[in-house]
Amino acid sequence: MPGVSTHPTRSTSQAWAGVASLGSRLRSEPSDTQARLDLASALTTLGLRTLALHELKTLAGQGVPMVELQDHLRLVEKLPEDAVPIAASESILRTNLSRTGLPIGVFEPAINAWRAQAESEVRFRVIDANIVRFLKDKGVVDQMQDARGLFRKMLEQPLIELTKRQRGPIVIDGVRPPWILERLLEDDAQPRVSGFRQRLFIVQNDPVEFCEGLSITDLTDRLRDDRISWFVGSDAAQKLNETIAQRPGIAHSILTIANPQNASPLTKPIHESLQKFTAKEAEDNLERKARIDARYAPRDRAYWSERFGDSAATLRILIPTSRYTTYLRHACADLRGVLEAMGHECVLLTEPDETSLMVNADYLRTIEDFDPDLLISMNHSRGSFNGLLPENLPVLTWIQDAMGHLFTPEQGSSIGELDFVVGMVHRELIEKFGFPEEQTRWLPMAAGTAKFSAPSTKPTRPREIAYVTHQSECVDAQIERLLSDFIQEVPERAPQFRELTQRLKILMQQPPVDHLLPRILSVTDECIFQSEHPDAFPVLRANIIHGLSIPLAERIFRHQSIRWAADIAHRRGWTLRLYGNGWDKHPEFAGYAAGPLEHGEALAGCYKDAAVHLHASIQQPLHQRVTECLLSGGLPITRVVRDAFAVMNNQAVLEAIRTNTIEPDFDEHGNQIGGSVDLESNPPAAAMVRTMRSLGLIPDGDYADDRQHWVNKKIEDARRDGLSEPQQINADRFAAMIDLFFSNEQTLESLLVRTIENPDWREETRSRVRDSLPDLYTMHGFAHAAIGFVRDRLAATQQRT
Repeated sequence: MPGVSTHPTRSTSQAWAGVASLGSRLRSEPSDTQARLDLASALTTLGLRTLALHELKTLAGQGVPMVELQDHLRLVEKLPEDAVPIAASESILRTNLSRTGLPIGVFEPAINAWRAQAESEVRFRVIDANIVRFLKDKGVVDQMQDARGLFRKMLEQPLIELTKRQRGPIVIDGVRPPWILERLLEDDAQPRVSGFRQRLFIVQNDPVEFCEGLSITDLTDRLRDDRISWFVGSDAAQKLNETIAQRPGIAHSILTIANPQNASPLTKPIHESLQKFTAKEAEDNLERKARIDARYAPRDRAYWSERFGDSAATLRILIPTSRYTTYLRHACADLRGVLEAMGHECVLLTEPDETSLMVNADYLRTIEDFDPDLLISMNHSRGSFNGLLPENLPVLTWIQDAMGHLFTPEQGSSIGELDFVVGMVHRELIEKFGFPEEQTRWLPMAAGTAKFSAPSTKPTRPREIAYVTHQSECVDAQIERLLSDFIQEVPERAPQFRELTQRLKILMQQPPVDHLLPRILSVTDECIFQSEHPDAFPVLRANIIHGLSIPLAERIFRHQSIRWAADIAHRRGWTLRLYGNGWDKHPEFAGYAAGPLEHGEALAGCYKDAAVHLHASIQQPLHQRVTECLLSGGLPITRVVRDAFAVMNNQAVLEAIRTNTIEPDFDEHGNQIGGSVDLESNPPAAAMVRTMRSLGLIPDGDYADDRQHWVNKKIEDARRDGLSEPQQINADRFAAMIDLFFSNEQTLESLLVRTIENPDWREETRSRVRDSLPDLYTMHGFAHAAIGFVRDRLAATQQRT
C-alpha cells in the first residue's frame, strides 16, 4: 500500500516540477500508486481541484481503499472551484479589451470565433494564474506546465538590461499567453530613470489569438496606459511601420521580444523592416552630418573670435538636456531664460515626451536647422558625443556632478581650442586625465532668481525643520544597486566591492572629524586594489570613487543627519518634514515624508515657510539648494566636514604669502618641510581654526602651538596658481556662511535651538547672509561668467595665433 501524504508540496514551483516528473513516471508505470498519490498532492498544491479528484478516483479504481484517501479528499474538497466557465473568460476578455481603447465592435467577429474555439475545451485556473486545458476532442490535458513562470524566467536577463537605462520602444510579438505583456507592465520592469515610461508596441497578426491572450487573466487598468500602442490584425506589421516612420531615428533602439507560443508570428518581417529603417536612418544621418560639417568647416578660430568678440551680437545657443533628470532639466531651462534675457537666441533640446529618448537624428536635425554658435552641455564634453558634433562648433561643458564618464584620458584629449569646461571642475580632471587647464574655469553651483526670489517674511511654519532632497533610497538598497552595477562591469573584483561597501558603512557610522575625503579614498584603494598600485588603474579608480565610494558615503552622511534632526525634533516637540521623491517608502523615515515639490513656486514656498532647511554634503556645502533657499527667503543650515575648510585654508596661505609672514618649518634633520604663521597674524587662518574648533572638527593636539602649518608643496602651489576670481568669491562666500554650519548632533541641536527659539537671530542672520550673496551664485552671474570665459578664451587663442 502507498504511504499516505496528507500535506501538499511546499511551493507551486516544487509542485510543477513534481507534476512533470510524476506524469512522465506514470506514463511508463500507470499502476504506480505512490506516484499517482504524489501527483494528486502536487495538483492539490496548484489548486487544480478537478484534476486532483480525478487522480484520487483513479487510485480508488486501482484498489486503494477510500479510507486511506480520506485525508487527501478532505484537502482537495476544500479547494475552490477551478474550472473557468467560458462566460467568465469572455468577461475577462471584454474587460481587458475595453481597457486597450481598441473598438470592441471591430473585434466582435474575432470574439465569436474565439468563443467557438473555447467551447472545445475546459479551462482550469491554477493558483499561480496559469491556465491548464482539457481538450474535449482528444480527451487529454494540455499545457500542464508553469508557462507563466517560464516566461518570467525568460525575461529575467533582458529585464536586467532594460531596467538600467531608458531605451526605444519594446515590440511584443504576440500576447497569447499574456505573460510577457503582464511582466513588462509591472512597476519593477520600468527603467530606473526618473520620469521615463517605457513605450510598448503590442503586435498580433491574428485577432482571434489576440482575444485568446486577453481572455486568460485580468491585466488590470495598466492596459489603459497611453505608453502602450496596439497593432492587431493582418495589417499589424504595416501599421507598426507607419508608426516607426513618424519618429525618425528610433528604429535602431527598438527591442523585439517574440512570444514563443505565438501561432502567427510577425517577428521576421518586423526585424526585416527594422533593418531597413535602421539602414535608412544611418544613411540620412551621414548625409545630414556631411552637410553640417561642410557648413562649419570654414568657421575657424578667427571666425569664432570675431563672432564672440562682438558683445552686442545675438548668439544662437543650443542646450541639450533630458527630461529624465531631477534637477538638471530645470537648471538648463533657467539658463536658457537668462541667456534669452541677455539677448541671445536659445533652443532647449529635450525628449518630446516621457516615453521617448534622444537619438542622433534629433541632434543632427536641430544643429542643421538652428545653426548654433555654441552648444552648452551639462556633464558631457564633446567626447561624449562620439563624433556627432561638427569639429568647429564651440562646446561649453557645464559640470554639475562628478560623473564617471568624464574621468578618462579620451575625454581629456577631446578638449580642444573650441571646447570650454566650467562648473565643478575637479583638479583630478586636469592632473590625471588631460583636461587642458586653460580651457577650464571653476564656477560655483548657481540658482535661478526667476523662480527663487522673495521678500523677507516670517516663516509660516516656525517650528518646522525641512529637508528637500530626492536621496530617499535607503543605504542598504543603494548598496545592492551599486554592487549589482559594478559587479556586472568588473565581476572579478566582486569580493572587493562588497568589502568596500561594508568598510565605508563602518567608516561613516562615526566619520572622523578630520580628513574624511582622504580616508574614503584610502579605504577604496585598500579594498579594491590591495597589493596593486591604484595609479595603474586611473579610470577604474575614478569610476569607483565617483560612482560608488563617494555616493555611498554621501548617502550615509545625509541619512545620519536626518536621524539626528528626527531625534532632536522628537525631543523638543518640533516637526521634521522630508520633501522629495520616495521618502514615503523609506523604512525608517517614511513618517516624515511630505511628498515631492515642483521646481518653482512650490519649492520656493517650502523654503520660505519652514523655520530652517537642512543641507548635508561631504563635497558641496554651498550647493545650489542653499542658494535657492536664501533667495526664497528661507534659512539653510549645512553639515560640513573639515575638508570643506580647504577654501579658507587657501585664503590663509595666500594672505601669508602676501604679507610675507611665513616662517620656515624644519624636520628633525634640519630640512625645511614647509612653513607656518601665527594665527593672530592671519585673519583667514584664525577664523578657520576658530570655526572648526567650535564645530568639534579639530582633534585634540591640533593647533596646540596656535600656528597654521603648510607643507612646501601647498605654499609653492599657492604662489604659482593663486585663486581665480570665482574661487576667491567662493572662499568669501564660505566664510560668510560659517554661522550656519554644523558637524554633529550636538552642534546641530545648538544651531536649531538658536534658529527656532530666537526669531530675531534667525532673521538677522538670514538677511545678512542673503544680502551678501554674490551674483556669481545666481544663474544670471553664472551665465555672464560662462559666456565671458568662452569669449576671453577665444580672444586669447586668436591673439596667440
